[in-house]
Amino acid sequence: MADTNAAPPKVPHYMLPNFTSILPDYSNAEQDKIREAFSTGNYSAVSKMPNSIGPETINKSRQEQIDSNRKANPFAAAGKKVLGMNTGAFSDYDYMPSRYSLADELASKERVEMESKRQEIGGKDFICSSNHSRLKHEDGFEDKTYRYPYMSEPFEAAQEQMMRAKWLEDSKVLHGPFVPSGGSRFSSADKTLDTPTRTILPQIVEEIHKILADDWMDNEFSVLATEEDTIIARFKLDTIDSEKGLVAYMNVMSRGHPVICKYRLVRIVEDWDTKPGDGFLHFTFRPPWVKARTVDTYYTLHPEQRLFRPGN
Repeated sequence: MADTNAAPPKVPHYMLPNFTSILPDYSNAEQDKIREAFSTGNYSAVSKMPNSIGPETINKSRQEQIDSNRKANPFAAAGKKVLGMNTGAFSDYDYMPSRYSLADELASKERVEMESKRQEIGGKDFICSSNHSRLKHEDGFEDKTYRYPYMSEPFEAAQEQMMRAKWLEDSKVLHGPFVPSGGSRFSSADKTLDTPTRTILPQIVEEIHKILADDWMDNEFSVLATEEDTIIARFKLDTIDSEKGLVAYMNVMSRGHPVICKYRLVRIVEDWDTKPGDGFLHFTFRPPWVKARTVDTYYTLHPEQRLFRPGN
């Protein structure tokens, strides 16, 4: 038989009721609690709301929740159902144990299925390629003797087509490259010649002699090449009928004759229409490979200036 005179359990001081605990509740407390339960970011759980809402039911369920939290054994109180609380909002799930090696077993089963599919398609296991580099004509798999057929690239075909077209165009040229006409003093045929060199000096002398022989067959003359590579056409004074006519002829010849223009001969002013005292009248041409100073002509025409010194 229990002792009825036993002292009640001692309650901690912080759990003793005070003046605020006996004050009436806030009149809109229940409305605020419901609004908080259905608002975003709430801290009042919907599952703790009573099933049937009536006057003072929200405050009563809240007080019962507070009293259950004050129990000395919170673990025992956690399994006790509170009166008026919604216990059907969240269903209790039955614990179903699972094997620790279940994930490995599923992965192994999947691997076996994939191998069976690979064997069904290929008939053999997959073999990884080695690091050995193969040429572009070698087979990348098993056949060592297989060679890929060579296929030309479109760029090479385009180049070959261009070269063939150029060869066909060049084969049509029968008289050398085309040289357009221009306003130069030289004819188009003369432009095709390169700059004359000393190797054709005998040919130049021969052609000038032929020209003079056709026009001055009755006169005694000669065409010579000097040590300085200049070309002299000299006429014997005794055989000249008109000295002025000869000088005029040579002036016209030096300015526009095709042979003179072709070989780019220039008359030497200081040695043009001169009589050195040997009984001949001299006309001298300078070929393009012979270089002369510009002061030579002036000093030849004005020999007294050679000895001129500033301050004299």
